[in-house]
Amino acid sequence: MASLPPAPDGRLRGDHACRLGRCGCGGAQARGERVPDPIGAGGRHPAAVALVTASATAGDPLRVLQVGWGFHPWRVGGLILYAEDLMAALVERGHAVTYFFAGRHYPFRSRSRLRCWHRDGVDMRELVNPPIVAGLERGTRRPDLDVAEPWIEEQFAGALREVAPDVVHVQELHGLPSSLLDLAAKARVPVVMTLHDYGPLCATLRLFDADGRVCTRMRIGA
Repeated sequence: MASLPPAPDGRLRGDHACRLGRCGCGGAQARGERVPDPIGAGGRHPAAVALVTASATAGDPLRVLQVGWGFHPWRVGGLILYAEDLMAALVERGHAVTYFFAGRHYPFRSRSRLRCWHRDGVDMRELVNPPIVAGLERGTRRPDLDVAEPWIEEQFAGALREVAPDVVHVQELHGLPSSLLDLAAKARVPVVMTLHDYGPLCATLRLFDADGRVCTRMRIGA
């Protein structure tokens, strides 16, 4: 994707600004303004629609910082479709949504960087070549990084400062350290986490051990 040109006032925007360390992901969304981008019609997960409908009340729009891994169609499956349906429904109701997520790995680029872009009314903060490799059912290469990873923590702290969210909604922590929850707590931002799988308890997501057997141990990580 090509870098966005400078804005009319001379400021950098989008991906180009992020690469220079001046991430401009916030924009109208970060200020809590309604983004006029229309949301395309299409099937949405009924649970996502129900959640947003139940939370839709009169008053100022919320700034919601969603946290997860990947995006559709780069990633497939019900989890990402649910997360994106929820984000689309939130935007449609006037809320300001930012998505902070572990993203694509490029084999010929080793440097991690934050890439900012915009899609369907959502400000996207993609961690390109993140230090943590999301192995899904294959487990994790570096369990220590799943607990704390300085570069990702720095990017998330920046998102908390720039977006100033009213709430953080964690869909999953694949490719992200669990220390992000501590950072949100220190910033006094409420956190909601949807448990789609066993990821917080088991690196292989499905409670299978390294030998392919169902893990019935009482001690997590034993």
